[in-house]
Amino acid sequence: MKNAFILCKRNLINAVRDPVSLIFCAGFPAVMLILMELIFGGSAAGGAEMFKIENFAPAIAVFGFSFTMLYTALTIAGDKRTAFMSRLNVTPVKPFEYLLSFLLSSVPVTFCQTVLFYAVSFIFGLPFTVNTLLSAVCLIPSALFFTVCGIFVGSIVGSDNQAGPLCSLFITASGLLGGIWMPLSLIGGTFVDVCKCLPFYNGVLLAQNAAAGLSDGWLIKTAIVLAYTVVFGAIAAVVFNKKSRV
Repeated sequence: MKNAFILCKRNLINAVRDPVSLIFCAGFPAVMLILMELIFGGSAAGGAEMFKIENFAPAIAVFGFSFTMLYTALTIAGDKRTAFMSRLNVTPVKPFEYLLSFLLSSVPVTFCQTVLFYAVSFIFGLPFTVNTLLSAVCLIPSALFFTVCGIFVGSIVGSDNQAGPLCSLFITASGLLGGIWMPLSLIGGTFVDVCKCLPFYNGVLLAQNAAAGLSDGWLIKTAIVLAYTVVFGAIAAVVFNKKSRV
């Protein structure tokens, strides 16, 4: 664990040295919310349920973590392109500790991202209530999931040129299958049944229900998101460990 914290510090220092990427990860969800409120805010006032800030804000907050995933994947893939990985292989640092360092370093990034996002949401009329704060807490499973997805992508690709396109698949999936831009209940059928088995939709519903004061099925939704997190994390560890021995 000591090595993981040392590498975590290294990751945070590199993030500070790359402020553009850091600002993009932390600030883009807030910018997206501002644009959506400016464009569709009138629709919410007219009675459109999906554009109400209580529903829209938690969904965009979940979607914002996908950009943290992209940054994490690009960083790991970039390490493979440099001499850092070669130096790491001759140290006592275990592959698991290297990957864990990215999970640890994502904590302050996603925390700042969430605080900034909800601060902007309050400006646009999101009620400051216990339920709202609870919805922020319910973002933790999704934050873990997307960070692990970034670790997964960074572990299986050979370069940062491959990480971007693969991450775009996750970003697209989170938007379409998570009900970010439209309620999936409007579609219905088998498509929604499939989405209910995926982490994107459950992560969004978990945060939205908490904001609305609903607790139905929160344990199942949390379990589904965390189950996918464990699976992707295990695959990433196995693949990365195998490649590091080659």
